[in-house]
Amino acid sequence: MGQGQVQGWNVFSFVRKSNTSSASFNIKNFTDYMIYTKKWMSNAKFVSSVEFGTEIFGGSGSMNISKWNVNVQ
Repeated sequence: MGQGQVQGWNVFSFVRKSNTSSASFNIKNFTDYMIYTKKWMSNAKFVSSVEFGTEIFGGSGSMNISKWNVNVQ
């Protein structure tokens, strides 16, 4: 988990610690954590995009995506 800026954008990164073959999550849990626990952002802010992927820093790795879905409510 980390927080910083990339090309002027605020970036919040959450890193999975183990392998998985599928994942599902409620992004509100992440934003609540950033607002109320870490104080990284105001509750007046909103999420403008969601990204996921790999960032290999050493060795090798891969990512296969068969289905991607976002439900905005």
